Amino acid sequence: MGYYTLGVQQWAAVLQSPDGERTFGEAGGEDIIPSGVRRRMGKLERLAVRSMLSVLKSGTTSELIFCSRYGNLETLTALLRSIGAGEPMSPMAFSGSVHNAAPGMVGQIRKEKIAHTALAAGENTLRAGLVEAYARLAADRCPDVIVAYADLPLADVYADFENDPKSGGIGLAMRLVLGEARSDSVEVATGRLGASALIEQLSGNLRVLAVGGGPWRMSA
Repeated sequence: MGYYTLGVQQWAAVLQSPDGERTFGEAGGEDIIPSGVRRRMGKLERLAVRSMLSVLKSGTTSELIFCSRYGNLETLTALLRSIGAGEPMSPMAFSGSVHNAAPGMVGQIRKEKIAHTALAAGENTLRAGLVEAYARLAADRCPDVIVAYADLPLADVYADFENDPKSGGIGLAMRLVLGEARSDSVEVATGRLGASALIEQLSGNLRVLAVGGGPWRMSA
C-alpha cells in the first residue's frame, strides 16, 4: 500500500486539564496574544491562536487550515441561552462563534492577509485537515501549510455526545511540507485523544506524517 507523506517543519501544542497545562514544541504563553485581543477570546480561540502564532513566529505562510470538531461551543451555547431567554445577542460574541474565527484572528493580530480554510469532520476532523494539507501541497498551491487543530471537552448539557471524556482542551499547530516517502507508520487515532497521542509522538522527534489506505486513514 502506498503512502503520501508530510514533513513537519515546526510545531506547537498546548494541552489543558483540571490538573493544569502542558506546553510542547515551540508553544508560547498566553502573552503571545495581545492583551486587548485576548480579553475578547473564548477558551478555544486562545488555544488555537496561541498555537498558530507560536509556529508563525519564524515567518508567515500562505495557507492556514483550521480544524475543530465542535468549534467555539462555549460561546455558541451562551448565545443559544440568550435566544431562549429572549435576550439580544452580542455581535462580538457572535463573531467569535463562527467556525473560522480563530484563523481570522491570527491574520488580524499579524496584520496579514493569510488564506485560511476551516474544517469540521466529526471524529476525523484532524485527519481531514491533514488530507487537505497534502492535497494543497501536492497541487503546488503553496510551499508550506500550517494545520491547526483545537477542541474542548463538551459542556455538561452536551455530555451525551462526548466521545473523549478523559481528554481535556487541546491546541496543536504544525507547519507541513511534502515529505520523503516511507513505508513504516503508526496510525493516528481519532478525536482529541488521537491528537494528544500525536503530540506525544511529535515530542519523541517524529517528523513525518503519512497518509494512506483511503481518505480517512492517517498515519504518523
